[in-house]
Amino acid sequence: MYRESTINFLLFAKTISPIKKIKTVKMIRTFQPIGQGAFYIEQFDGFTIVYDCGSNENESLLKKEIRSIFEKGQDIDAVFISHLHSDHVNGLEFLIEHCNVKRIFMPLLTENDKIQLLIQNAIIQNRNSLFLDNLIETQSIENISVVLVPETEIYSEINFDQEPIPIDGSINSETLKNNPKLHNKNINNWVFILFNFRQMQRIDDLKTKLSKENIFFDNISEFKSHWNQDKQKEKIIDAFKSIPGSLNANSMVLYSGPEKNENYYHHFINSFHCDPFQRYHFLAACIYFGDYEARGNKKWKQFLNHYKKYWEYVGTIQIPHHGSKYNYNRKINQGNPKISIISAGINNIYRHPHASTLKDIVLDDGIPIVVSENVGSRIMIEIHGI
Repeated sequence: MYRESTINFLLFAKTISPIKKIKTVKMIRTFQPIGQGAFYIEQFDGFTIVYDCGSNENESLLKKEIRSIFEKGQDIDAVFISHLHSDHVNGLEFLIEHCNVKRIFMPLLTENDKIQLLIQNAIIQNRNSLFLDNLIETQSIENISVVLVPETEIYSEINFDQEPIPIDGSINSETLKNNPKLHNKNINNWVFILFNFRQMQRIDDLKTKLSKENIFFDNISEFKSHWNQDKQKEKIIDAFKSIPGSLNANSMVLYSGPEKNENYYHHFINSFHCDPFQRYHFLAACIYFGDYEARGNKKWKQFLNHYKKYWEYVGTIQIPHHGSKYNYNRKINQGNPKISIISAGINNIYRHPHASTLKDIVLDDGIPIVVSENVGSRIMIEIHGI
C-alpha cells in the first residue's frame, strides 16, 4: 500500500533557496500513470487542457484514469495531440465520449504523412481502430472543432512581443503559421506555444523502395488499392520495416508556461514516493515533447531557435519517446536543473527508459522520474502565484 506524501519544488533562478509564502493555486499539472503512452493534464481555475491521450496495450487502464479524473460531461477546453500514433491517441475516442471536449489541436498532415501513419498503426496496434484510421484520413471529428497545426518554418523564431491568440477564438492553420502562441484571457502571463517539425525522409525512402517492386501511390486511394492486395500489402510492410532511423521524428511539441517575468510563479510536486521534507526551487514552465526526435543537431537547433526566448523559463520536461536514447539530447537538461518526466510501461518490450538517457539526465543535474502504470508513480505539480 502506498502512502501519499509531498515533495515541494519551488522555482529558482540558479540556486536552491528557502521556500517563500505563496498565495492562490493557479494550476495543477499531472503526469498520469498509464504505462507506455502519454496522458498529461493541466487544470487551471475554470480552464483545462490535455496533452496526448494514449497507452500502448493499456486502453482499459486509460479509461479508468479518465473516469477517475473527470466527471461525466466535464469541460476540457483544449486537447493537444503530438502525433497520431496509437500509443498517444487511442484514448481520445473515450475522452470525447466521457467529457465535453471543446477543441483539439493536431498536426496538419499531407497525403504522404497519412499513408505513413496508416501503415505504422496497422503494424503496431493489436486491433483495427476505425476511429483512429478515420481521424488520420479526414483530420476531423464530428461536432468538435479540430485545429490543424501547420509545419513550423525552418529556424523560425517566436515574436516575443506578439500578442497571443485566444485559445477559444477564431483559429486556423494560416493563423497558427503566423503566430503559434495561444493563451486563455483569464490566465495572466501564461501561454501555450506550438512547434511542429516534419520529417519527410522516411516517406521518400519508402516510395523509393516500393518503386523497385512496381508499387506507386500519391494519395490514400491509390495506396489502399495496393494495401488491399495481400501480396502487395506484405511488400509495403517489409519495405516500411526495412527503413532505418526513428519512426518518431514527427511530433508536435508544446510549451506551457509564463510569457514574461518567470519569477511570478512557484510550483510544487506531489508524489507517493518522495520525501515530504525535501524542498527545492524549480522554474515553472513545461515542455511536452511527445515523441520528438531531439537528438539530431538539426532538429535541436530548429527547436531551440523557435523557443529560445522561453527556454530559460523551463523547469519541467516530458522526456521524448519514453526515454529512448535515440530521441534524447543532453542539451535538454543542461543549464537550469529540470524535473525530467519519463512515461514508460514497467514491462515494455523496448526497455524504456534507456540506461544512457537516465545517466545523462543525472550527469546534467536533472531529476529523472519514471511514471509507469503504477498508481504510485503519478506526479502532480501545483503552480502558484506569489
